[in-house]
Amino acid sequence: MSNFFRLKMVCMYVCMYVCMSTSTLVAQTHQVCTKIKDATNQCPGFDGVNVTVKDRFGNVVCSGVSANGGEYCCTVNAESFPITVCSEVTCPVDDCINADDVEYLQWYILTYPNNPSVPGDFFYWADINGDGLINSVDAVLIRKLYLGTGNITSACRLVSGGCRGGSLQYGITCYDNCTTFTNPSNINLDFWLYMLGDVDRSCVDLDCIKPLQEEEESEYFMFKSSEVPTEISAEYSLETSSLYCLVKNENIQNIQYSLIDVHGNVVLNEYSTSQNRFSEKSFDLSGFKSGLYYFRVQSSQQKEPYFKKILVSNW
Repeated sequence: MSNFFRLKMVCMYVCMYVCMSTSTLVAQTHQVCTKIKDATNQCPGFDGVNVTVKDRFGNVVCSGVSANGGEYCCTVNAESFPITVCSEVTCPVDDCINADDVEYLQWYILTYPNNPSVPGDFFYWADINGDGLINSVDAVLIRKLYLGTGNITSACRLVSGGCRGGSLQYGITCYDNCTTFTNPSNINLDFWLYMLGDVDRSCVDLDCIKPLQEEEESEYFMFKSSEVPTEISAEYSLETSSLYCLVKNENIQNIQYSLIDVHGNVVLNEYSTSQNRFSEKSFDLSGFKSGLYYFRVQSSQQKEPYFKKILVSNW
C-alpha cells in the first residue's frame, strides 16, 4: 500500500470521526424556553420574572429574567437532564384590591358549589393562604388586603403550565411554580401569573407593569383634584350588573359617557346636558359581554377625562 493511499485513508477516518463528534455535540444540546403569561389575558406576558434551570444535583444550569413579552430561553446540555425549571417573583402588595373583590369572594363562598360558571382557575386568585380551600379564612385575608393590613411577602402567585393544566382538567389542587423534565428534549414551558385576592381580575394594567412593580401615578388613569374641578364617582353593582355614575360641579353643562373594551373599541357612548350641580346617570350593562372595560367621563369643565376600570360579570 502506497504512502499516499495510507495518508488518504487516515484523512478519511479523521474526517469521519470529526463529523460524527460534531454531530454528537450538536445533538447533546437542547433549547429551554419559558413564557410568563397573564392569567387575565390582558397582557401578552410579564417581563421581570426570574427563571432558573437546575440539574438533578440542584446546580444552576442557566438563569435569567423574562423579557420581550415575558420570554426567557437558554441552552442546556443533554447530560444535565433531568432538569427542573422554576419561576419566581416578588410583587408588592398594591392597593388595587377593592370592595368588589371582597364582595365577590364572599358571594363565591356562600353560593359554592352552585356556581359552575366561575372560571376554573378562580381558586388561584381566591385561595390566598394556599391551603387548597376557599373559605372564611380567605375572606378574612382578602378584607385585610383591602384595608391595607394584610401580611404577605408577595402579592403574586406563579403556577407552571403543567400544574395549572392538571388542576383545570382533573380538579386537583396544584400550586407548583416548578416543572421537572426527565428526558432530554427541546422545552417550551408556560408559567401563569395570578395576583392574590384579585378575584375580579382588575389589577393588571394595560402596559403590563402591575402587579410586578409599583407604578407611578398615571396622568391617564387618575388626576389630582386641583386639575379636575369636577368630582366624579362611578360604582358597578355585581348583583344587578348596572353602573351608577355621579358628577358634581358648580355648573355642569355637557357630559360625555363612554365604555371602552380592552381592545380600545367604544361599546357605549352617551351625552347629557345639565345645568344642575349634580348629574346622576345609570347604565344597564346586563347585555354586555363579561370582561374588563374602561369607563370614561368627560365634562366641559374638566381638563382631563375621568377613567375607571369596570369588570362586567354577566354569568
